[in-house]
Amino acid sequence: MLMTRTTESEEHSRLRQLIRFSLIATAKKLGADITGLAFCQSAGNFLHFTFNNRSAFFNESNLSLPPRLLEQLSSTLFLQFPDTAFLPVNPSPNSAMISCKRSGNNLLSVFWVGKFRSSKWTEREVKEFEAIGNSLSNSFFIAMPMFLKGNFIRPWLEASTNIEPKICLEESLSQLLELLLFASSSKDGAILMTDLNGKILFGIAKGEDGQRLLEAKTLPETLHRSFVTKIFSESSWRCIIAVKASKQANLGLLRLIEASAQIVKSLIWGIQCSQCLKVYALLDPVTKLPNREAFNKRLEIELNKSVRFGYPLSLILVDINDFKAFNEVLGYEAGDQILREVASIIRRFVRNYDFVARYSGDKFAIILPAASLEKALIVADRIKAKLAETEIATLKDNGLVLKVSMGLTTVQRATPDDLTQVLSLVEKALLASKVEGGTGLEFAISSEFTKPETALPEIPPELWQVVAQYLSHNINNPLNGILGMAQISQMDEGLSPNLKEAFKEIEQQALRLRDFTRHLTNLPPKQVAEELEAFRQRICLHQLPHDSSGGD
Repeated sequence: MLMTRTTESEEHSRLRQLIRFSLIATAKKLGADITGLAFCQSAGNFLHFTFNNRSAFFNESNLSLPPRLLEQLSSTLFLQFPDTAFLPVNPSPNSAMISCKRSGNNLLSVFWVGKFRSSKWTEREVKEFEAIGNSLSNSFFIAMPMFLKGNFIRPWLEASTNIEPKICLEESLSQLLELLLFASSSKDGAILMTDLNGKILFGIAKGEDGQRLLEAKTLPETLHRSFVTKIFSESSWRCIIAVKASKQANLGLLRLIEASAQIVKSLIWGIQCSQCLKVYALLDPVTKLPNREAFNKRLEIELNKSVRFGYPLSLILVDINDFKAFNEVLGYEAGDQILREVASIIRRFVRNYDFVARYSGDKFAIILPAASLEKALIVADRIKAKLAETEIATLKDNGLVLKVSMGLTTVQRATPDDLTQVLSLVEKALLASKVEGGTGLEFAISSEFTKPETALPEIPPELWQVVAQYLSHNINNPLNGILGMAQISQMDEGLSPNLKEAFKEIEQQALRLRDFTRHLTNLPPKQVAEELEAFRQRICLHQLPHDSSGGD
């Protein structure tokens, strides 16, 4: 226990030292008189660090933010006296800039700078303040749990899953290097990440000598004596912090480099943990499929793609009927096994780039990019048929049968803003399938989200026959070549079974198209127009033939 307390005390001491230097460097860079950084302890109350540039005084205290300020604090806020009186500084600053880091509605940290004199903040100072605030948020974010308390640990965990690793690492290392160069009055330095063999993977550098280190493929075996260095490693990486000191390094600089090394270790560890948290936060623990949150995020992405590239997007909901009864009769462990087997079957019957998720307790959702309603119905029918014929041991041994209901929708003009309406459509279809007897397959679509129907132009039937003959001539000539190629290819004994199957499918489709064009040319003029109109209606999403029982 004593060792743990000592370690925690050392970590707190190093962190406070870095915060102190960060605030000193910020004050110098922005020409500010006072700077502050605060970490939330409870609603509106913060552990607060300030640096007074006039007295070179670093202080740790408590800070309470007024409710009115909390409501306004979403981006950079500019304050004038007396609105700055809440800051624990005497005298109160004449003007201040303040920003924050949030997780949802929860405020995690606050960063601010102030001036005692009356002067406006320049555009350059505002931009630098925002950049520094963002860098500080990333640099100290991983260490925040040392200061956060109670209910504010959870928002920190949630926010950590949104970390962009490369951006976080780059900004954090840049901030640390800036502090080290400031403390050593130097312009040259680098923080480099390498593999265990010394190959440089990532780094930040300042100055000519620092840049030379970064541009090298591997670290030199020895560095020039003018560099003060710290090399440390973990199981899969190494890091070197190198600062070109203008004179013999003092004890304060060495301590600061040591503190920076600990922050880098914590940063790497935190990023690795955040990636694990991100995976687990979006994963259903029972089926190992993506959960509802992951499904919503993916659906937004696919809706964007659908609108951008103009292809249809289909959704399927699969609902296990009487699942509550399975849990009650067989127990929850058996119920979980049923869910896992259903999830496995669904996953096997979709394409690699389709997305399957656990939508809710007994429901699964499938996103089918670039799939028309007709294709989605085929996929749904196949899944439904496979689930019906699969004998799940847990159910069979107890005389029970697996039955599912399915709902489907297809959209082509829906955006992420329409996500709620799109989900409402597919849920409506699922409800209709239950009303029809509980084992059906229904679809619901909206003209709002599909391409408008375009009727065939009004022209005399005789002209349609001319069009049909023209199409037949221009289609059948290349089709004969395709048919010949497909038939010859199938005779090749060295061809793989997959390719033979593909050529067989090409042959069948070409024959169907040739038969259809020949059929058109042999029809009376009036029937040509009727046949083409019927064909047009079959390919329109909202007029596809469908059997509610799920058959083809």
